[in-house]
Parts: sequence; structure tokens; C-alpha cells
Amino acid sequence: MSLDPSIESARELRTGVFRARVVLFTMALVAGSAALISMFVVYRAAVVEQQARLQEIARSQAELIDAVARFDDVESQDANPAGAWVATLSQVADASAHWHRADADVSILVIGGRPDDIRTHVQDGTLLAPRSTPLPPGFPRALAAQALRQRSGAGEYQTSDGSSWLLVHEAIPSLRMAVLVRLDLDVVKRPLRQGLWISGAATLVLIALGVALLRKTSVRTVEELGHELSRRLQVEAELSKHKETLEQTVEQRTEELRRAQAELLDAARLATIGQVTAKVSHELRNPLGTIRTSLHTLRVRTETLAPGLGRILDRTERNVMRCDRIIEELLAYTRPRAAIAKKVNVSSWLKELLDEYQAPSNVPVAREIEPDVELSVDADDLRRILLNLLNNAVDASQTQAPGEAVRLCLRRDAAAVEISVEDHGSGMSKDTLAKAFEPLFSTKGFGIGLGLPIVKELAERNGAGVELFSAEGQGTRAVVRFERSEGTS
Repeated sequence: MSLDPSIESARELRTGVFRARVVLFTMALVAGSAALISMFVVYRAAVVEQQARLQEIARSQAELIDAVARFDDVESQDANPAGAWVATLSQVADASAHWHRADADVSILVIGGRPDDIRTHVQDGTLLAPRSTPLPPGFPRALAAQALRQRSGAGEYQTSDGSSWLLVHEAIPSLRMAVLVRLDLDVVKRPLRQGLWISGAATLVLIALGVALLRKTSVRTVEELGHELSRRLQVEAELSKHKETLEQTVEQRTEELRRAQAELLDAARLATIGQVTAKVSHELRNPLGTIRTSLHTLRVRTETLAPGLGRILDRTERNVMRCDRIIEELLAYTRPRAAIAKKVNVSSWLKELLDEYQAPSNVPVAREIEPDVELSVDADDLRRILLNLLNNAVDASQTQAPGEAVRLCLRRDAAAVEISVEDHGSGMSKDTLAKAFEPLFSTKGFGIGLGLPIVKELAERNGAGVELFSAEGQGTRAVVRFERSEGTS
């Protein structure tokens, strides 16, 4: 995976939760804004409606006062004008009392006088004249003076105690009076406050529901994310396991193919060698036998006549024997047989073998043999193994200073029995050591390169292994290792 699934999923979760919170906040903001705008519209509509109602009251009161005043002037032209004025205001007071009873929230004032001395004549249906009183406390005198000068008007004002009022006035110019109708705006604001409380509560409920839904969704999302992460981790672990298994399988199959290829090559070589061996053994053995017989006859007849001829005959006979040994190696490698294992006292057997072995006089063979070591082994195969190893060690030691011995050792421990042959020759390079057991590979100027392959084949069919330890300039040690079993002691 290019990216850790837990990090990616956590990032997606945070993004989703953030978006949900933004949506929730936006919904709450829109809902609150809509509620406020609705309440404001309702409030302004209520104020306009109340203002129209107050204007109707003020207009009817002003018309009533004006009509009664004109009627009283006609009725009592010779009467006392003050009495007519008081009678007029009494009728107005009765009408105001009727309005006040109809709407207790409305306050009606009838005022008159000079701008610097404005008096209240009628207040909420109560006739105050001729005991007129000043304006109510907190009432703006400027608005009262403006009401006396203008025909009609409306406005809002606030008293010193913090209450807000809606004021509508209607002037009566003929009497230098005015009708003032006012309404406490708290009456209008009360539904607005109730609406605000309701909308606020609804907004809070909406937010609470959104938060609960968000938490529930987040918890569900986290649980789903946990399951998904667990599933992904499990899939990744299985993929990793399959990958490792696949890599091991590929390596194993590749190694098997390499071995099969090597076996095919060995088989092809063996087939070629087998064909060549059949012809060579047939064509050369008879001539070699004839040459050996002729050499023996020649040695007997010239022994007294030409004493110096013996050395030439020895060299010739050695070469004939070398050719015969090559034929034997070819036959042994191309015509393998099953091992015939018997219990052998290897300690005594090795001593006899070394006593019979004819090493050059300049290359002595030293021995280190533990007593009473027994092996279940084919003695002929073991003989051929050791003779090949000894011959290789002797050949490698020929180029060294006289006196450097070839050493044969027999050791045993709790796990195995080892027979080693060590020389002090020039040693082998890493490349040569890697190819040492390949058939037909040789660094000698003679031979066909089958000595070590035959050693390996004979050792393996007797249940042993062969290893070479060598370095350039440090000699070579060949070790044949038999694992300890019931047949060894």
C-alpha cells in the first residue's frame, strides 16, 4: 500500500465530521436568522397595526371634541363659555372612558395650553378641568408641543424609567387642544419575546438534535472505520503472508529449476561420456593390454643387455597405467552401481590402505587415526574415494618444497565420523573451488576432470558428504563426513 489506510480513513473521518459540523452550524444560523427576521417583521407589522388603531382613536376623539365644541357654542351663545367648555370636555371624558374600557393598554390624553404651560384636561376618561394637571411624569414636552402645532402625527419615545411608548396625536386648532393616544410598546414586544423564546428553544432543540445525530453518526462512522481498518489490516497481513509465501515458492521453484537444469546438463554430459567411454574402453583396452605385455617381455629380455633401459620402461608403464586408470574412472562415473554396505573397522582398514599406497619419496603421507572406529560402508567405494583424494593431494604437493607431508586424519565425535586429506599445495581460488565438483573440469595438465565428481558420487551413495576447504597459497583440505547412526561407532 502506498498510503497507510488508518491515516487516510482518519483524515476522511475528520473531514466528514467537520463538514457535518459546518452544515449543522449553518442550519442553526439560518434558523436563528430566519426566526429573528420573522419576529422583527411580525413586530413591525404589530407596531404599524397598533399605530393605525391609535390614529383611529385619536381622530375620533378629536372629531368628537370639535363637534361637541361647535354644538355647545350654538346652544349657549349667551351662556358662560367656561361652562360650555367643561361640558364639552365631560362628553369627551365619557368617550375616552369608553375607549379605555375597550382597550386597557391604550392611554388617552386631551391637552391644551401654551407651549410653556401644557395642561392635561382629560386623562383616560377622567375629566381634570378646571383642575388640570401638568403632563404625566416622563412625558416628552417637545412631543406635546409638536402635537399642539401639527394637525396629526405619530412616533415612538422612551421614558426615563426605560419603558417605550408609541404616541399618536391629533390636533384641534380651533380649541388650541390636542388628543394624545399612547401605547406601551411592551405590549407589542411581549409576543415578540415569546416568539424569540420559542424560536430560541426550537434552535437549541435543533442544535441538540443535530449534535446527537452528529455524535451518533460519528460513533457509527468510527465503528465502521474501526471495522474497515481491521479488515484492511487483516487483508494486508494476508497479502503480506501470501507475498512472502509466493516469494519463497518462487525461490524454491527457481532453485528446483536450477537443479533440474544442472541435472539435465549432467545427464547430457553423462550420456556423452558414456558413449565416449564405451568406445574408448573397447578401442583402448586391448591395445593397452598388448603394450603392457610387450613392456614386460621387453624388460625381461633387456634387463641384462641394457641396464639403462629400465627407467624408460618404468615411465612407459606408468603412462600405460595412467591411461588404464582414466578408463576405469570413465567406467566408474558412467556406470554407477548400488553401494554394498558392510560394517568395517575403518581404523585398521585405513592403516592397511596407507601401507599399500605407494606415494612419491618426496611427498610423505602422515596419519592421525583414532582406534576402533567402525562404519557401515562399501569398502570398494571408500577405497576409490580415498585413493582419488590422496592422488590429488600428492599431485598438489609435488610443486612444494620436499618434506611437506600429506596428512590423512580419522576423527569421530558425537555427531559424525570424519576422514580428511590435507595437503600444503598452492590451493584453489574461489572460482576454482566453486567448480571443483563439476564433471570434466580440471586444472591439471593431465586427466579428464572426473576425480572429485566420482568422489562426491561415491560418498553420497554411501550416505556421506564431501566438503573442500581451500585458499590460494594455503593448501586444500578435503573432508568426507559420515553422520553417526546405528551403523557407526
